Amino acid sequence: MTIIVLLIFTLCLLVQVYFFVQFSIVLRSDNLENDKGSNSVSVIIAARNEANNLAELLEQLTKQDHSSFEVILVNDRSIDSTRDIAKESTSKYANFHLVDILELPGSWTGKKHALYRGVEQAKNDILLFTDADCLPTSERWITEMTKPFISTVDIVLGLSPYQKRSGCLNQFVQFETLFVAMQFSSFTRLGRPYMGLGRNMAIRANKYDLRLLRNFSSLEGGDDDLMVNNIATKENTVVITHKDSQTISIPKNVWRDYFRQKIRHLSVGKHY
Repeated sequence: MTIIVLLIFTLCLLVQVYFFVQFSIVLRSDNLENDKGSNSVSVIIAARNEANNLAELLEQLTKQDHSSFEVILVNDRSIDSTRDIAKESTSKYANFHLVDILELPGSWTGKKHALYRGVEQAKNDILLFTDADCLPTSERWITEMTKPFISTVDIVLGLSPYQKRSGCLNQFVQFETLFVAMQFSSFTRLGRPYMGLGRNMAIRANKYDLRLLRNFSSLEGGDDDLMVNNIATKENTVVITHKDSQTISIPKNVWRDYFRQKIRHLSVGKHY
């Protein structure tokens, strides 16, 4: 019996060592980049009732050092002051544009329709997505996220950790977010991309598949995962982990809201 237990332990240990060696690739430094991140970029933000967060994000975007970018802000039927905040920014900055959605078509969910409208209005070569409750960690966020777009790259997957707060829920969120990031980053660098984070992800405009959004218009989630899952290949997808390329997200602070979020995320897995 002792020998059997020892053999099982040894086998499990070898499996763990194998995965540690294989997946430690995610810890290597980023070195895929074009000349100086000179691509023209459209930053797309879908916002619904985000008045408490939006102003700070827009202020951060005005400080970005990238040479050529526009901000497409899609107001998704907000009933708070989100629209007013967006209009104020678009009146001050020529490269900020507002897409105002007043009604939702019957077959669509809000986020997918907002993204669809935002992508339609984008004029630049690269689409860079984030959420209204996220903040770039650096004034070089746009530049760092676009550096990897060499000729063969169509998708750049970024990281987006959550703010650290007190409490058991936040500790669990931090662990779960790190685990997911290690998974999709490692698989991407092993040539098997399968998902990305819609709050920090860049795609070439001519590769972004609007038909996919239409086909899955009734699903609550999956605008990011399904897009990556359908158009990503070993050759055209990279992940970047540089600190300046990340965004910080506001975490859920109630278990009920967290579970609803995870159920929405997991519900699209059957469509992979």
